[in-house]
This record gives sequence, C-alpha cells and structure tokens, in this order.
Amino acid sequence: MPASAESLPAADTASRSLESLGHLIDALSGRRIDVQWLTADQPGSEQSRPILRADRLLLPADTDDDLRLAAIAHAAAHLLFSPAAQAVGKLKPMGIAMASTIEDARVERLLIARYPGLRAPLLHQARLACRQPQGPEGSFPDLVARLHLALLDPSHEDDGYWVSKGRGLFEAQAARLDDPAALRAVASVLANDLGQMRVRMNLQGYAVPYAHGDDNSYLWMFDKTGEQATASVDAPSAPAGSRSNQSASPQEIILARYPYPEWDYRLERERVRWSTVVERSTPPPAGPHTATRHRSGTAPHRVTQLDHRVRLRRQQEGEDIDLDAATELMIDRRIGAPPEPRIHRRSGRSPRRRSLLLLLDLSTSANDVIDADGTTVLDLEREAAIALQAAAIRSGDRVAVHGFSSNTREQVDYLRLSEFGMDDPGRLEQTLSGVHARHSTRMGAAIRHAVTCMRDEREGSRHLVLLSDGEASDIDVFDDAYLREDAAAAVREARKAGIHVFCLALDSQAGDALRRVFGHGNYRTVLRPAALSRALTQLHEQLGRR
Repeated sequence: MPASAESLPAADTASRSLESLGHLIDALSGRRIDVQWLTADQPGSEQSRPILRADRLLLPADTDDDLRLAAIAHAAAHLLFSPAAQAVGKLKPMGIAMASTIEDARVERLLIARYPGLRAPLLHQARLACRQPQGPEGSFPDLVARLHLALLDPSHEDDGYWVSKGRGLFEAQAARLDDPAALRAVASVLANDLGQMRVRMNLQGYAVPYAHGDDNSYLWMFDKTGEQATASVDAPSAPAGSRSNQSASPQEIILARYPYPEWDYRLERERVRWSTVVERSTPPPAGPHTATRHRSGTAPHRVTQLDHRVRLRRQQEGEDIDLDAATELMIDRRIGAPPEPRIHRRSGRSPRRRSLLLLLDLSTSANDVIDADGTTVLDLEREAAIALQAAAIRSGDRVAVHGFSSNTREQVDYLRLSEFGMDDPGRLEQTLSGVHARHSTRMGAAIRHAVTCMRDEREGSRHLVLLSDGEASDIDVFDDAYLREDAAAAVREARKAGIHVFCLALDSQAGDALRRVFGHGNYRTVLRPAALSRALTQLHEQLGRR
C-alpha cells in the first residue's frame, strides 16, 4: 500500500520494522498477516487506532515500540480466539462498544495464559489509558478504560460501582473464557446499566480508549446502511413473518444457540440436533424497583445441611483417642504448658455445599390468575425464586435461577436470570420484574440445557428443581406422549450425570405425567398456589438431608 515518506518512519527502518512485526504476529496467531502502516489519508487514521482485517493489520505510523508490541499482541489475540464478522443486527452502538470491550478483555486474558510474557506490555497500555483518559471521570471512555484494566488485572483496585460490578460478572464466568457466548450477557447488563446512569457515548468522536486496541471492525459485520438498534448479535434473523421473528421481545438479545437431541419413543431412538435452545439476554426491569410481597408464613428460614458421616477430631468426648491431639497433650505437660483436653474422636457429620439450579416454567400458563387480587402464577414463581435464593445463601449453598419457554423445536427460549455466585437478592428481584410468560413448555430441551449450565458445579451435590405445571407441550407436537417421554429421557440423562432432578408442580391433575417424567418421590404437587414459596423452601431443606 503506497504511503508518503513524511507520514512514515525512515524507509529502511520502516521496512525492517514491518517485517519484524509481521513475523511476530504470524508466530503468535499461526496465520499469515500482512502488517502495513496506516497513513494519514486512509479512513480511520484520525483515530490513531490499529485496524484489523482477516488478512492484514494496519498500524498507526506515529507509535512507539511498546505500543506496537501491545497492538500486535492484541490483534493476535483476536485472530486466535475471537469469532470474526459477527452479525450486528440492530444492536445499538453502546451495546457494540461494550460487547467489544468485554471481548477484548476475554481474548487478552486467554493470550496471557498462553504467552505469559505478553502480560507486561498489555498491562502497561491498559494502565496508560487510565492515567491519560480521553474524557472526564465517569464519561464513557473513562469507564471503558477503567473496566478494561480491571478485567485484565484482577489485582487492580477500582472502587467505582459500575467497574466493580463488571469485574464481578466477568470473573463469575472466568472458567468459561474459551466460550465467547458466555460473556455476552455481561456486556448486555453493563450497557443497560450505562443507559440507566445516563452515560452518553459520542458516536462521531469515540475511539477505543486504550491505544493498542483495534477499531473492532474485525469482530462485526455491519449491514450496508450501518443501521444499529436492538437485535441478535450472533445469528441471522428468522425469515420475515415466521414465529421466531414475531415472538422475541425487542429488548432481548440472542446470546447463543445450542442444538440438542430429542428422544422419539415411537422410533426408540434419539433425533440428533433436533431442538434448538436459544439463550437470550434478560429483559430490563418492568419499572421502578419495588419489594416483592411476602405472604404470611413464606419467609425463608435457615437450613442446616449435613453431609455423610465423618470422623470428627479433637473432641471433648468420643469413642476413641485422637493420637495427634494426645501426643500434643503429653508434650504440653512436659513443657509446663496448659494442656488441651480435647483428645477424642467421634462419628459425626460435617457441613457441605450444594449447587441448586431453579428452572422456572415461563410458558403462557404462568399468566393464569389465581386469586381475586389479580395475582398470577408468574407472580408466585418470582416470589418463590427470591425466597429460595435467600434460604440457599443463608445455608451456604450456591444457587442459580433460570427460566424457559418454547415456540416449536427451533426456538426453546432460555433466560439465565441469576447465575451461580451472583447472590444479590435485589438484583434477582429486579431482573424477575421484567420477565414475561409466553408460548409453550418443551421441557426436555430446557432440562438438557440446564444440565449443561451446571457442568462447572463440581463441589458437593447438584440439584435441578423445575417449577412448572408439569405438562410438557409445544405447538408443533400433537402426540401428548412425545414430549413427556422426551422429558423423562432428559431426566434420566441428568441423573446419569450426577444431577438430581425434582419438580414442584402447580397442577394437581398432572400426577400421572409427573410420575412418568420424574419418577416416584421426585415431584410434589402444591395444592394451594399461594403456598408455593413455603413449599420450595421446605423442598430446599429436604434436599439437604439427602
């Protein structure tokens, strides 16, 4: 690419520098990338940011060696770990910028794990961006720069609430950094928060605030008109007029799609990749945050959970002697120190942790009104979820709350309302306030995806509790037994994976279906819907005794 001599380093130096940088990015990324100078007459040069394409990297000419090294490393990280040319759909500019920021941190963390020597140059540029901000404190560029540093360096301290929240959400998914879709929801939440904070983004003058970061054009595929507003980030839209196109809330973003098999009892075999779970971002709260009503007797109480029997050491009384403690007692006596009398061992139980995922049925039946006050089943599900989370937190358990509904096998919508380790009852209550019930109940696919979501929960016992009317159904299935048998197969698969599945049902007429799907003793029918919260917290206590 031709360039004027005055815009570049000296000719010989420039040639050698480009050749060296090209070798470096080739070695890091394992791809042949053409490195060129970004001249003053090229689009994007006024931003002084690198431009990454699938086959080339354009670097601003007026950069020092440290910045060039960091820019090469950053570009290599994208080439190694980022999906390229993702569909923007109608995602707003701030949403794109936030998703790009999270992706930058994700791939840089992965690159540092592979090449630890690159940590220093990347951190240097991130810190420099915070010391030399593009805008005043609290502005969009300032917050993005601070967030990037906080995500890149977990030891860095930033007392800003938004930055701290972003770090917490990011670190909660740290075990899944190799999955780009795992952090999409984090970007969505943070962008929504910025909107609530009335933080503005200068669309014309915005550039990535850390100078080694590229312009993000590698990540996104914009349409010809450049329109951006609020839809899917990762997949083409459904054909116009299809059910999928009409059903999603305009405020929801598709985060990822997951194919799953279905069991066909008539053929006695699995249909491979037959259903599709569509993970969506959680909708924004319905309105001002208000406290959930707690009905009489529904307040959760502390649950003591016990593990299998163990031998407890250093006890005041017991069946036999703790030899280590007895030896220390004899030594204490000889040196004249006060002896420790607890030298026995006895059988006992020790506390343990559990992981519990509450899966809410968000199908149309949840809109049913159950009393004269206009309370719906969905209202009770919200209340029960909040009560369960509070009880689980107090007893030291890890808890997550997800929800699902379906609109044919091609669209099993799945919402991660609260994740394991995100124990903020106020946040869950606020998120639940924006959830709406719709469509049908393709239970098997939702159970399979919930099991996938629990794969990283390896400590203690694992429990999946489904809150539903107990009937699996969908508009593209006319055989009542088909989805029931598939759900039963999904429950069997979950138990083989070490996850106990239980259903709390609100339909007293669904006993036969519940028994077929979940098995004897693994379901309970709530005869009075108003008692749902109490029934759920009692179930939580019961699970602790298993």
